[in-house]
Amino acid sequence: MRPGLWALPAALLMAPLVQVVHTTPAYAANEPVIDVQAPDGAWEGWYRRPVTIQVKARSTFPLAILTWSRKRPGGVVDDGHFDAGGTSFEVSERGATNYVFRATDLFGGTAEAKYGVGIDPDAPTISFGSLPDTIVLGQGAEVPFTYSCAEDLTQVKSCTAPRASGQLIPSSTLGVVRETVRAEDMVGNVRTRLLATRSWARCAARRRHASSALSGPVRP
Repeated sequence: MRPGLWALPAALLMAPLVQVVHTTPAYAANEPVIDVQAPDGAWEGWYRRPVTIQVKARSTFPLAILTWSRKRPGGVVDDGHFDAGGTSFEVSERGATNYVFRATDLFGGTAEAKYGVGIDPDAPTISFGSLPDTIVLGQGAEVPFTYSCAEDLTQVKSCTAPRASGQLIPSSTLGVVRETVRAEDMVGNVRTRLLATRSWARCAARRRHASSALSGPVRP
């Protein structure tokens, strides 16, 4: 969760950070019809892994022109023709790829459909702020455990840990405490990050330091 993310309206939280376009027109009688088929399992048009979509066209009258154009991640645009019986397009690039399909029959009837596919192969990132992954604390030290999760294409679905961000790291008891943060995005990518802290008795630490600095015995 990026700072302030969950303060946004719920409707905005459910929209991808990078959107893909889906527009299927209401076809009039005798106009060409364009069908786009895509695998199940998408979230708002986004997938974890490369997918293949298929486009077909049908019409009451013979089809004359079937074209596609595509805007790929980074703004690259290309185009071509597809077959009425079915043409497949593999989408594998990270980011959003948006297609526009057009069909024209012999009598000038036209149809247009827009279909976008997003590929998000990366898990969310997890930040501990200024804390390193491993820290040593004096017994009783008050250090907050601050963490956040961020996602740059879809959305963070969950960002969880044994305690809420901002709570103090347990340091009253000597030993090692491990805190695991788990982040998952809307298409199922998961990342975990471990924070390990060791608490030491302050007086014991001072005695060890003194004994290492003196050649003779340390008197109480």
